[in-house]
Amino acid sequence: MRKTEETELSTTADIDAPPERRRPRRLRALLGAAVGLLLLVGLFVATGAELSGLVAPLARVPLWGYGALALANLAAVALSAKGWQLVLARLSSGPTLSGRDALAATGGATVLGQVLPLQVAIPLIRTLLARRRGIDARLGAGSSLINQTFDLLGLGAVVAAVLAYGATLSVAAAGAVLIAAPLAVLALVGPIAATLGRLPRLGGLRALGRLDWALRVQLMTLSVLRMAAIAVIYVLPFLLFRPGLDPLPLLALFPLVLALTSLPILPAGLGAFELSWAGALVLQGVSGAEAAELALAARIAGVIGLMLVSPVFLWALAAPRRSTGS
Repeated sequence: MRKTEETELSTTADIDAPPERRRPRRLRALLGAAVGLLLLVGLFVATGAELSGLVAPLARVPLWGYGALALANLAAVALSAKGWQLVLARLSSGPTLSGRDALAATGGATVLGQVLPLQVAIPLIRTLLARRRGIDARLGAGSSLINQTFDLLGLGAVVAAVLAYGATLSVAAAGAVLIAAPLAVLALVGPIAATLGRLPRLGGLRALGRLDWALRVQLMTLSVLRMAAIAVIYVLPFLLFRPGLDPLPLLALFPLVLALTSLPILPAGLGAFELSWAGALVLQGVSGAEAAELALAARIAGVIGLMLVSPVFLWALAAPRRSTGS
C-alpha cells in the first residue's frame, strides 16, 4: 500500500479500538434499535394496524415475486462487493481480495445490517474479513468507506433524476438528468473528497480524489445499477400486495426512503422505513391501518428475498481462502 494512502486510511479504521471506545458504539446501536421499535409500535398504535394483517399481503406474493426479490438482493450485494473489490485493488500494493471474499463480506454485512445500522455493519464485517486475509485493517475500512461514498453519490444522482421528473413530469428529462448528474459528480469527486477528508475519521476519503477517471466511472455505474436493484426490493412488494397502486409515486419516494434507512442510528431504517412507505400509501388512498401493515410486510418480503440468497454468501465464505496480488 502506498505510504500516503496508508496514512490517510488510518483515520477510518477503529477495528482495534480499546473497549472504552467500543462501548459508546454498542450503546448507540441499542438506542437506535429502541428508537426504531418505538417508531414502529407508535405507527401501529396510531393507525390501529395489527400484526395479523401481515399474513394476507405476504401470502399474495407469488413464488416468482419472491424469486425476483431474491435476485434483486443478490444483484445489490454483488454490485456493492464488486465496487469494494475494485477500490481495494486500486489502493493496495500488496494482497487484495478475491470476488468471492468481497461477496461473502458484503453479503454477511447486509444480513447483519438487518439488526445493526447498515453503515456500521458493512465496514465492520469487511474490515474483519480483510484482516483475516492478511490485508491491513486500515485499508479494508478505508476502501469500504470510499465504496460506500460512491453509493451515496449514486443515490444523489437518482434523487436529482426524481426531482427533474417532479418538475417536468417528463421521463426523458429524468433520464437525461440521471446520465448528466453522475458525470457532474465524477468531475467534482476531487474537491468533494478533499472537503470531506478534513472531517474527523473521514481522512481516508482523500484517497478517493486520486482514483483515475475510468475507475470513477466504473464505481458510479455500479452504484447507479445498485440503486436500481434496491428500487426493485423496495417497490415491487407493494405492487404485488396491491396491483392497482401507481408505481411512479412509489419510485419517486424510493430515494428518500433509502436515505432515511441509511441513517447510521437505525438498524435497517427500522421505523423510518415503515413510516415513509405508510405515508406514501395513504396518499394513494390506502387506509392508515392497511398502509402500516403493508409497509411492514414489504420489509419482511425484502428480508425473505435476502434470506433466500444467503446460502450464496455462505458458499462464497467457504471458498478456499486465497488473496490475489494487485
